[in-house]
Amino acid sequence: MISKFHNSFRQPTILFLIFGCVIFLLLNVSCRKQTAQLPANKTLETDSTEIKLLELNKRITQLEDSAIVAFLALQPGSYTKANAGFWYHIQQTGGSEYVVDDSVAVFSYTAFTLEGTQVMHEELKTIHFGKKEAVTGLEEGLKLLKHGGKARFIVPWYLAYGSLGSGKIKPYTTLIYEVEVLE
Repeated sequence: MISKFHNSFRQPTILFLIFGCVIFLLLNVSCRKQTAQLPANKTLETDSTEIKLLELNKRITQLEDSAIVAFLALQPGSYTKANAGFWYHIQQTGGSEYVVDDSVAVFSYTAFTLEGTQVMHEELKTIHFGKKEAVTGLEEGLKLLKHGGKARFIVPWYLAYGSLGSGKIKPYTTLIYEVEVLE
C-alpha cells in the first residue's frame, strides 16, 4: 500500500519539476535580445570626398608651411619645427622646471602677423592647460618653456584662429607670439 502511494506521489512531482524547468528555459531564452547584424549592403569603402578633402588639407598646409619657411629665412636666430606644427626659437631658457601639461601657466605675450602688425598684447595671462584657454599652437609652445623662459613662436593659422579669425585677427592669419613665462 505504501508503495502505491509513493509512486502516485512521485509522478506529479516529476511532471511539475519538468514543467517548471521548461517554463524557466522559455522565459530565459525569450528575454534575451538578439545581437545586431549589419546590413549586407554595408562595406568598408573609402569615401572619395573624404580623400579629396584630406589631399586639399595637405596642400593648404604645405603652402602655409612654405610661406613660413620663407619668412623664417629672413629672421635672425634658428627656428625649430615642433611635432605639433609650429616653429619656435627659445631666446632665454629660464629656470629649472618646465611648464607641465596639467598645471597653470602665467605668462605675458605680444602677438604679431607675419607683416609685423601687432594684434594682441597681454601683460599677465593665466591659462590652465587642457582647458582650451589659448590657441593650440601657443599652449603647445608654452610646454617647451621653463619658468622664466622667453621664446618666439610662429603659429600657422590652422593652429591659431583658423578660418574664422577673432577680433583684430583676420581669418587664415599666421601669428608670431613673443612669450615670457612668469610663473
